[in-house]
Amino acid sequence: MLLKIIFTKEGCKMSTEIDKLINFTKEALTLDRYFLKRYHFYEKTNIFNEISYTLTMEWFPDHLKEWEDTDINPNGTAVIEIDIEQRKFVSIIFVGGKTYVDEPLLNDVTKSNVVQWIEQETELIYDEQFQLQSSVNNEFSFVASFHKIPIYPPANIDIKFDHSGKLVHYSIHGFFPDKTLINVETYTLSRSQIEQIARNQLKFIKFPDDKRKQLRSIYGIEEVFITNNSLRPIVYDPSLDERQVVEMNKNIKWQSPLQSNFIERDLNLSAEVSMDQALSKERKKVLKQLTKDDQMKCFNTVKDFLRQQYATDSGKWQLNKLYRENNYIVAIVRPIEKTNFIFKRKLTVYIDQQSFKIVNYIDNKFMLDVFADYRKPERPIVTKENAYEQLTERITVEPVYVFDPDYNKYILCGKLDCQYGLDAVSGDIIHLDHL
Repeated sequence: MLLKIIFTKEGCKMSTEIDKLINFTKEALTLDRYFLKRYHFYEKTNIFNEISYTLTMEWFPDHLKEWEDTDINPNGTAVIEIDIEQRKFVSIIFVGGKTYVDEPLLNDVTKSNVVQWIEQETELIYDEQFQLQSSVNNEFSFVASFHKIPIYPPANIDIKFDHSGKLVHYSIHGFFPDKTLINVETYTLSRSQIEQIARNQLKFIKFPDDKRKQLRSIYGIEEVFITNNSLRPIVYDPSLDERQVVEMNKNIKWQSPLQSNFIERDLNLSAEVSMDQALSKERKKVLKQLTKDDQMKCFNTVKDFLRQQYATDSGKWQLNKLYRENNYIVAIVRPIEKTNFIFKRKLTVYIDQQSFKIVNYIDNKFMLDVFADYRKPERPIVTKENAYEQLTERITVEPVYVFDPDYNKYILCGKLDCQYGLDAVSGDIIHLDHL
């Protein structure tokens, strides 16, 4: 694929910069038997709201120059994403695990050689910023850590080689903090200190049993992080753990509905940007904060939306969270009434960040309706106190450095969790992964 010639002075500089990235990629990964088929630019945001830009390239094997299917990449295609500013690879994927690269990346695929290559590529330090989680044959998985203590939200590096030692997969996902972002402490939490918190985290939950088409009553421990120095709980929504969110938790009421109809518009959730956006000197470096004024505008527009679409539900909803995603401000709206069903009702509302008008929304009620015909759970026999006594020996509290948005640093915590639950009817202890 030939780059489009741009005659403006700024355009020529951009084209030259892309040429350098393409040539760097070809040389670094020895793609001599490949040609560049197409490329795209993307915008990414980390947990510190810092914005980076990446170039994704699709390199086809030379013998597939006549390939015309634009929807499918053939086996052997190298799909490579590189950070434009840092010139570091984000992912290297050879489709189908097939590569036409002549030379292996490593002459000997061992843990030490893999670690050495990752350290050179990422400038991360093994045992200080990442550690091995698992290795099977020529496939290795690493996770973010600080001196072997895990990091949350998690980050990982996965790398895989074929039988000859040629690289077929590499990806780095999430944020790997250095020691300047860690509030270093000595871990001192004990079980006795968090006993009452553990009891409070024991929840009575209804799980769907797909085989029986019935809801089951289970006691389980809800995961929470407890700060090492002050016993303060930090709770993360797993679906949003890589974003900084504004906690709103504001109830929504109105006196009268709106008679006008809400008109849905198409959503564009792609993070793709133009070359100009990715390479411009004026490109965004930090995600814009949601000001108090922004938050109030979002609240009012969500309220008007509910007055249209959920006209009789005044006082039944709460604006839970706000965050930015691509070209939108996303509002998470939940019912005020709590339930003990494992899956919760949620409205995800997409707001145009310029006009503050709602573009579209997703109501997950259609997913929950799947369980409407499930038989109700049998009456619980086991008490909450008895359930706790049976589960207490299986409760774990392990050190983990957790990103605390209040301090913009990683704080040492104890992760309170339990992989097991107790059936409130039979009294059986169950591994929660089996539900």
